[in-house]
Amino acid sequence: MSARPASTTDNRHVAEPTRPHAAPITLADVDERLQQGLDASLRQAAQVDDRFVQLWQALRSGIGGGKRVRPALLIDTFTALGGPEKHREACIEAAAALEMLHAAFLLHDDLIDGDLLRRGRPNAIAEFSARGNAHSAGAGSSWGLAAGTLGGDLLLSSAIRRLAGVRVEDRLRDQLLDEFDETIHLSAAGELADVTQSLISDASQSTGRLSAADAGVSPLEPTRSTVQQTARPQSRSTVPAQTSSVPPLADEALCQIEQTLELKTARYSFVAPVRIGAMLAGADARQISNLSDMARHAGIAFQLTDDLIGVFGDADVTGKSTKVDLQRGTRTALIAVAQHTAVWAELETMIGDPTLDDARAARARDLLNACGARAAVELRARDHLRLSRSLLEDESLPPRLRDCMQAHLDAIAGRQR
Repeated sequence: MSARPASTTDNRHVAEPTRPHAAPITLADVDERLQQGLDASLRQAAQVDDRFVQLWQALRSGIGGGKRVRPALLIDTFTALGGPEKHREACIEAAAALEMLHAAFLLHDDLIDGDLLRRGRPNAIAEFSARGNAHSAGAGSSWGLAAGTLGGDLLLSSAIRRLAGVRVEDRLRDQLLDEFDETIHLSAAGELADVTQSLISDASQSTGRLSAADAGVSPLEPTRSTVQQTARPQSRSTVPAQTSSVPPLADEALCQIEQTLELKTARYSFVAPVRIGAMLAGADARQISNLSDMARHAGIAFQLTDDLIGVFGDADVTGKSTKVDLQRGTRTALIAVAQHTAVWAELETMIGDPTLDDARAARARDLLNACGARAAVELRARDHLRLSRSLLEDESLPPRLRDCMQAHLDAIAGRQR
């Protein structure tokens, strides 16, 4: 995630409280609550040993920074729906819990991908790998893996405990915990699907064909929401039409990627924040359903745009090289489409090559343009945003909320490339 939401900053938010005397909730409130929890964990770790303190220090460093997209969405939803003052503290705690969940997922994701950097800094895995190597040659890898696994588990446990401690009615707390549990469940399924698709892709690059069955996605319903299949009634929202500029198999592959993005990231980064914010505000079932669908499409659009930025973005703006995804062979939406086009025979010689230089990377981008992959992904991102905006027109949603969510969608549409 690389874009700050338009409607929330560190010390203010756009959606003003409906009650004139209610104190506004800010991202600074969430950061303060996070630090209080981390300080408590450090004190607890100090009662064990220095190594455990070092692990929590590394975890605290990893939580610092970031754009706080999830807390912003939760707070803005709660505020724009006129959330009651009695749930103000619960809103802050829930936002902090979501950010801690995000940190846990990032660390486990780094562990799976073998990444040692996060936001340009060494993560907990890298820090403990270095300590292990300093202690004994060759020990760093095992120590780093242990730190990443245990650290992610600790953050996950802390996130759940924080949400379980919110002071709300018992029934509402149960609903929040059910939402959190489902979010974790589906995000894990998305991570597994992502890894599976990458492995199947590696094994089948010579043919350019990905088995949907092997990837765990039904080819019979490529555009139906996986989340809806597993946990939600059929949505009233529609899905983007087939992208006519690419072959049918490429369009099917793109649908599979979208389903994985929905599960792995959109569910916890967009859907869960607005649902939890709406629950705390006392929204009705129709409002929550509309917000869920809106957020689902917004999250997919955000991640598709992320794939585009990763290859065609401006490194001076994003701070990330546009060769990284190509060098690593990341099976982004762009690659999923290109695998089923005539350029793949040449393109696959460049994808996954860690020595890829600027000239060959430029050639790869030219091929992704020529085969229609870039246009297809851009079209799908725009379509998901269009669907997201249309869902905000439902009469059950108050104008204040529509304006607030439109600001978030505008931020996605206007992300720097």
